[in-house]
Amino acid sequence: MKFYSSFNLRAPSSPHAVRRSWGFLLLKKDYNMGMIVTSKSPLETKKIAAKLAAEILLQKPSRGAKIITLQGDLGAGKTTFVQGFVRACKVKEKVKSPTFLLVKSYELRVVSEGNKKTRNSKLETRNYKILHHIDCYRVKNWKDLEQLEIKLILKDPQAIVLIEWPERIRAILPRRLIKVSLSHISPKERKISISL
Repeated sequence: MKFYSSFNLRAPSSPHAVRRSWGFLLLKKDYNMGMIVTSKSPLETKKIAAKLAAEILLQKPSRGAKIITLQGDLGAGKTTFVQGFVRACKVKEKVKSPTFLLVKSYELRVVSEGNKKTRNSKLETRNYKILHHIDCYRVKNWKDLEQLEIKLILKDPQAIVLIEWPERIRAILPRRLIKVSLSHISPKERKISISL
């Protein structure tokens, strides 16, 4: 599998442009500002997540948190995707799904303007300070997360928020978010849809 340095989440002009920018198998172009790709292994799923993380870390914050929802059946690869995303953000902690904790937060490595000596400065950020991983599997609705100040988390412009099982808290999610949907093709292959 070959990855190219140019990674672009904007809708490409042609399916060939998608293949060049993502560097992995494209199933079809999604005209809702996104794409669908096939991952042939957990490692490829992590690489896809890392490419998304690299793009997001370079973006300027908006009004609220940068929210990425992860949908899929049990075992579809949501936590694997999060592991690749978090690792690309230079977090060294082991990433596990916070099913019983509900929210796990990671401090992001922030690059100051005067300190650009690192090799992979693309994967460090000036814009985001914290990454929250929320697992809503055991949650009935957003009120179960009220004590964890979920509304403040979603409004923090310096936060990236990855949410597994987002349909359970849909009522408080903003319209503008990135949706990642993972589904089984075979025991190791996954179809990953990313829409903006």
